[in-house]
Amino acid sequence: MALPPQALYGNDRIYRLVNDQLEAINVVRLGSRPGAEQGSEILIHSEVLQPGDWVLTTQLPNAISGLPIRRITDSGNSTP
Repeated sequence: MALPPQALYGNDRIYRLVNDQLEAINVVRLGSRPGAEQGSEILIHSEVLQPGDWVLTTQLPNAISGLPIRRITDSGNSTP
């Protein structure tokens, strides 16, 4: 999976959204590639990630498993 660099916490952890809460997932960083927009993307692998999973792609200073999260769409609307 390709993600923006700010999605990576430490060297081996990302967070996905499960039941409106963050869940930490350990990943293996495989490398990087030029991004579709500006900058680059990191390439990661995890047996836990599934197609359709929502992944936190911005740095959240106090991100921990169990933290309640409300997903915001590109239009700025929150989703149920």
